[in-house]
Amino acid sequence: MINQANSKKYLILFTLHYPYHYMDSFIDPEIEKLAKEFEHIYIFSHNSKSDILRAIPSNCTAKRLDKSFGIVEKIKLAKLLFSSIWQNEKKAIKETYQLPMRISLIKTAFSYYASALKIKSLIENLIKEQGLSKSEIHVYSFFLTESTLAAALLKEKYNLKIATRLHGYDLYFERENNNYLPFRPYIVAQLSQLFFISKNGLSYFKEKLQLSQNVAENKLSLNYLGTTQFKLPNKNKIDLYPDHLIIVSNSWVLPLKRLHLLANALRLTPTNKKIVWIHFGDAIGIEKEYCDSFFENIEDLKATFNHVQFVLKGATDRDDILDFYHQNRIDALVNVSATEGVPISMMEAFSAGFTVIGTNVGGVSEIIEDGANGYLLPPNPTAQEVVDKLLLLMNLTAAQKLSFEEAAYTTWQKKFDAMKNSDIFVKNLLNF
Repeated sequence: MINQANSKKYLILFTLHYPYHYMDSFIDPEIEKLAKEFEHIYIFSHNSKSDILRAIPSNCTAKRLDKSFGIVEKIKLAKLLFSSIWQNEKKAIKETYQLPMRISLIKTAFSYYASALKIKSLIENLIKEQGLSKSEIHVYSFFLTESTLAAALLKEKYNLKIATRLHGYDLYFERENNNYLPFRPYIVAQLSQLFFISKNGLSYFKEKLQLSQNVAENKLSLNYLGTTQFKLPNKNKIDLYPDHLIIVSNSWVLPLKRLHLLANALRLTPTNKKIVWIHFGDAIGIEKEYCDSFFENIEDLKATFNHVQFVLKGATDRDDILDFYHQNRIDALVNVSATEGVPISMMEAFSAGFTVIGTNVGGVSEIIEDGANGYLLPPNPTAQEVVDKLLLLMNLTAAQKLSFEEAAYTTWQKKFDAMKNSDIFVKNLLNF
């Protein structure tokens, strides 16, 4: 065990994209605060393709992470077969998750572990090259990935203090092949703290892994993400489409976002109600068949239903989206996703002072209070059920609409202000 008394503190931060893309923008309020608390921050990003390089604090160093493994890691995998880690994982698979021990599941576990071994070597090389072995080393992974497992494998050797966030794809087993995410019990045992972005996610994880109340109370914490907003909601917005209901959506065009459901719902709206649907976000090239079908649907919608207009903004920088929200009248953000955590897009809408309609999945009910600051849809709504909520929105009086908007902004202030939430997070990160 390393004596860390009076040692300097260093942070190893694992991200999916930051600082090589804008997709991890919610790291921004955290990184500035973390940079003030650590001597140096070493950032490893899983993004290996983007040409973007964002500005980072002066005491940060960023590198791209290559988690692909080769023959060295494959040879080392032989030891896993006879390790307590694998024996305990097999027990969890069979007894806790009650899954059949399929070959594909075993391949998933071993591939995950092999990538972790590759990253483990990168961490250890960094510690040796930078002479950090006698320092206080914190490891924080913004998502629970192979990087988190890699750090866990080194915990005892370097007395690492390890924490991770859990969001969606790294949390919900049902989203993955074989309904399986590898080595969660081992990771929980090694980590100091696991931060969840929703109550729903925390409860799900505790139940899925059958964690004791003691472990849950000492290691699992709720810490909402948030958005930064330095403007009060604009009371004098431009009305680009007078006498229209104006709705926005903000997402990639993916099957799980179910944008086709919103398109189908608009086909059922009364023809005497004029509607404008503004969409921020575009296809990302991995669901071509769905994207082609969706845009064909949109073209038919525009050609057949004259009372509905569709405006495609495409992939848009977050700051430009927020500027649009503040400058222009919008009646509601509509989100009909099949799965969510607590959507950033909803926080942004609330911070600009307008309401949201969303499916009651994941942590959505933690931001939408049905009938007060927005409307909740069933997890799998019909097109008619979406229409019914839109009609409720259309029929609000001016006073009722104002009440919704004020409640939306108050919700953001109390629960989803990124500056406040990042203060709480950094304090918690330093205190374990």
